[in-house]
Amino acid sequence: MAKFAAESPRLWLQPLSLDHLEDFHAIMTDATGLKFSKPSPNIDDTKSLLQKWTPSPEKPWIDNYAIILRSNSHDEVKVKMIGTVGTVRVPQGLEDAAEVAYGIHSDFWGQGYASEALGMFVALYCADGRERLQGKKHLVAKIDPENPASERVVQKVGFEKGETVDGGYTRGGDEAGRDKSEYVWWVLKRS
Repeated sequence: MAKFAAESPRLWLQPLSLDHLEDFHAIMTDATGLKFSKPSPNIDDTKSLLQKWTPSPEKPWIDNYAIILRSNSHDEVKVKMIGTVGTVRVPQGLEDAAEVAYGIHSDFWGQGYASEALGMFVALYCADGRERLQGKKHLVAKIDPENPASERVVQKVGFEKGETVDGGYTRGGDEAGRDKSEYVWWVLKRS
């Protein structure tokens, strides 16, 4: 596996790769954790998504990391991937921005890992020498207005609430079985 791109006392960020497929699939099939997203129906779809989230010459601004829970020992065998964070696309109509996405397996919610990992990613993103981001001046996060926990995550890192948009996003059905399409852009301007 690749070395770690960033670290905190509790977490490591490691470039996302096929080495993470098994743990990534566990995250992408966590029904509770994906309430506001679409789960992967099978390992092949998860693998396709993981490959889509890997940098390429066509999409050099793709920049995704496995969020690794640090072990109390120095034994890397005991580390656990608990989520992902990074840039996943250039939103239509926002060509000077990269959309950030993050997710934590629901077994690890409520411990501040999402905001900690997003903060680590933003520090990497804003660091000098990030030429592959090709002029992306902003990070944006697309958040369902019924997901206040995710709103708190981006607020802690410095994102500001932007416009509400209807359409262009479909999550799985809500409790009544209805599809949702409204989301709010949250914006972090690159300094």
